[in-house]
Amino acid sequence: MNHKTPKNSQGFTLIEMMVAVSIFLKRLCLISS
Repeated sequence: MNHKTPKNSQGFTLIEMMVAVSIFLKRLCLISS
């Protein structure tokens, strides 16, 4: 269960990218407002 397969790592990276982008956009909105 501890093995990290390329498919799983890519999936997690995609999710992390989406979360990071959403948080980044929220911060921009707070700063601009």
